[in-house]
Order: sequence, then structure tokens, then C-alpha cells
Amino acid sequence: MVIMGRTPRILFVNLWVLILCIIILQPDLALARAKPGFLIPPLCRVLACTGEVVFTEQDIVAGRHEQDSIVVEKAAAITISIVSNSPYTIWLTTLSGTLHGPQGELPIGRLEWRCPQGEWVPVGNRPRSLRGFPPGSRSTVLDLRLKVYYTDPPGTYELETVLMPDLLWQ
Repeated sequence: MVIMGRTPRILFVNLWVLILCIIILQPDLALARAKPGFLIPPLCRVLACTGEVVFTEQDIVAGRHEQDSIVVEKAAAITISIVSNSPYTIWLTTLSGTLHGPQGELPIGRLEWRCPQGEWVPVGNRPRSLRGFPPGSRSTVLDLRLKVYYTDPPGTYELETVLMPDLLWQ
């Protein structure tokens, strides 16, 4: 009876020796391995921190008076906050071809923007590049310039603009 009691124990020990040999000699058969990989795509968040730009009477009085119009400039009219993990370019476009007012519309070409000390660019419904930026967090501003004719009806004119990031893969 003692021999029979040892036989299952010997088989049990031999079974463990066999499993250990399989693990040592053929590790791929005994273990499941995983190497999870993660792709972090280029990311960019663009926020327009200025909700509304108002050209005041003071701005108009201080503007450049021409024969039939006044050219009004507003420095740092729009502030944009940007965070990105990749180089990017910001594009500006509009959803409409006109400035909408209570008594009519004004042509969109009368409104222009620029980065400080840059060239003036007419606002339009064709995307235009602001400039390229390296990865990181920053704020930038846009200057606005509007040409107002003496015959334009008074009122608040609105335009919806869109700022789009174009991420550049490295």
C-alpha cells in the first residue's frame, strides 16, 4: 500500500518536470506573449479666444480716410490658442462670401487679416495659410483691417470664420 501511495506522487512530480522542460525548451508553446503597441497620431487643438471683434467709432475716426471710404485697422483683434504635438500650419477660411448685416451684405474682400507685421490677406472662402508652427503650446494674434464706405448702411455685420490646423507628419 505504501508503494501505491507514492506512485501518484511520483507521477505528479514527473508531470511538473515535463512542464518545466517544455517551458524551458519551447517557451513559445507554454507562454502567451503580447507586445502592445500604441500609435499616438498628430494632435492639435485650436481655440479662437476672441468671440466678437467690434470696430468702434473711435477706430473709425482714427482710420485712414480716403475719398469715398475709411480703412480701419484693429491690432491683435483675434487671439488664437494652439496646442500641438506635431508641426502644423493654421488655415483661415470663411463659410460665406459676404459680411451679413441687418440691412444688407458687404463684400467679404473688404475685410483683411494678417499676422503681426505680416502682409495683409483678404478674407475669403478659399483657405489661406497663416503660417507654420513647431510643436508646443502658444497663443498668436491676428490683426484685422476693414474698408468701410460712406454709403454702407449702419449696423452690425457678421461673418463666421473657420481656423483649421493642417498637421505635418515628421
